[in-house]
Amino acid sequence: MKKTIFFLLLLSSVTVGTSMITDTEAEIVRGKKLFDAECKRCHKTTDEKSIGPGLKGASERAPSKDWLYQFVRNSKVVINSGDVYANELFVKYKKKKMPAFPKLSNADIDAIFTYVNSENK
Repeated sequence: MKKTIFFLLLLSSVTVGTSMITDTEAEIVRGKKLFDAECKRCHKTTDEKSIGPGLKGASERAPSKDWLYQFVRNSKVVINSGDVYANELFVKYKKKKMPAFPKLSNADIDAIFTYVNSENK
């Protein structure tokens, strides 16, 4: 009986301890993991240019959230559609094509930009 009570107390303290992480903190951790895996080789979280633009403020510069989702998933399609902003970026960055990331969900892209924005506070 004492072992059962001890185990339940231990379990409840672990549960309380893990609930201390906010949804935003979890989103930032997930976003960093995605950024490191998919974005880091061409982008920085600051406004410093690399192969592509620094991502600081990119979510605010994008014409809309939907535009950002489409561009990240397949920038070539957005550029080829004649989109003015996409073509300005394409020309500004010496016509380097951003790889397509069709498997990233809206939530994944949101997590990446939550992380980027957290790095610039």
